[in-house]
Amino acid sequence: MDRPQIKLSNALRILTPALLVTLLSGAVWAQKLIKPVDGATVREKVRIAVAASAIPSGGYISVYIDDHFVGATAGETAVTESSKILPSVVFAWDSKLPFTDASGSSEGPKDGKHSLQVDIHNSSGSVDDSITSTFNLANKAPRLSPNDKVRMIYRYSAGSETHYKVRIDSRMGSQYSLDDFGTVPLLASYTVIQTVEDARPDGSALISYRVGAGGSCQVLGQVVALNGGKAGSSVYKEMDKFGQVISRNGMLQDNVLSRKGRRSLPDVLIELPRVAVKIGETWESNEKEEFSVEGVGDVLKLSSTNTLEDLEWERNQVCVKIKSVFTGLGRLVGGQGNPAPTRVDGQGTFYVGLKTGKLVKSIVTLTAFASLQPPSESSTSGPSGSTSSYNPSPADESDEDYGIPGRTGRPITPSAPPPLPYSSPSSSSSAPASSSGAASTSGTLRVTIETEL
Repeated sequence: MDRPQIKLSNALRILTPALLVTLLSGAVWAQKLIKPVDGATVREKVRIAVAASAIPSGGYISVYIDDHFVGATAGETAVTESSKILPSVVFAWDSKLPFTDASGSSEGPKDGKHSLQVDIHNSSGSVDDSITSTFNLANKAPRLSPNDKVRMIYRYSAGSETHYKVRIDSRMGSQYSLDDFGTVPLLASYTVIQTVEDARPDGSALISYRVGAGGSCQVLGQVVALNGGKAGSSVYKEMDKFGQVISRNGMLQDNVLSRKGRRSLPDVLIELPRVAVKIGETWESNEKEEFSVEGVGDVLKLSSTNTLEDLEWERNQVCVKIKSVFTGLGRLVGGQGNPAPTRVDGQGTFYVGLKTGKLVKSIVTLTAFASLQPPSESSTSGPSGSTSSYNPSPADESDEDYGIPGRTGRPITPSAPPPLPYSSPSSSSSAPASSSGAASTSGTLRVTIETEL
């Protein structure tokens, strides 16, 4: 099929996967496409390597999978360090992401045979050469027989510490529609550190969670430093091997070292079934699952229905792939006036190592009505002199003697309207401006929380 000319600046702007430039050892290669070799079996992030010598000065490459454009990168980034080393340009394509080109497809490639085409463009954008190849995608692990069941548990090792990177993105739409998401009012990036303080013979454990140093959140462009840029205090939970907080004498052992029990931080684990299940079978979580945008909203407790979708490779290990649907009431974004909880809906995908018993990755998307307002001028200084209303409340400061000091503060926000169905809200779609005159925004907020090792 004919390829449209792609300006280099446009090609780089729409590129989302990581671009890697590497030097590959060996003799001078004759072929232009180095990886993957024709007919190779690949999975997860696929490295597509092209010899830099094949790219003209000022040129670049564009990459197509099954005629879907997936990205582009320039050739001049390659560097020659030795005549014995062949420089190459490597484009990393995430084979699990859906296609996002103009074809309108919302699905990614399925396992099986696929075509690869790499167009080599000159400095004017014209295609000088085109390389074609095929590969076999194998993201799914070998399937079980229909009658086989999978036993899933978490494995805790006393003293072990696991760092999870948490990235949060968002889109804001109107109150009336879920189809017009455009603005990006909320971003966050931080680390959650999970430490197994004690592991017991029955598979349960005392686990602590804390937010690592250097975390930040942006609310309508204003940067909020989590815990002043320092590591947060620990929250402790007693959990069984299925990821459920243990109940003793009718009391959940959540935040067990806090006398007042008012501080919380979500764990990262989805609750696993207590019996072995077949692929395609569904189970309900006994306890509500917890989620939050650290520094902004309350901890949400949502009901969850989970399905074992498949066995799949993730981070180079075989994982159970669990699909979840969430629902409940809560405040996705906290605010002044103790706004009433609104309906929260969500869905998630969780990868748990079949042998390691560790959460490897999760992607959760939550949708709810929310109102956001930038920090006011009276708030304290945030990173690089920006303003931030991220401060512990007086109640937080008074809890230092209770083992688990205050969780986070939250940006000042206007009150949200009463909980109403998405289809028939009655209040205005615009919240009032802050005392500093900065514009606020309100509507349907869709937040994506990605957690991975």
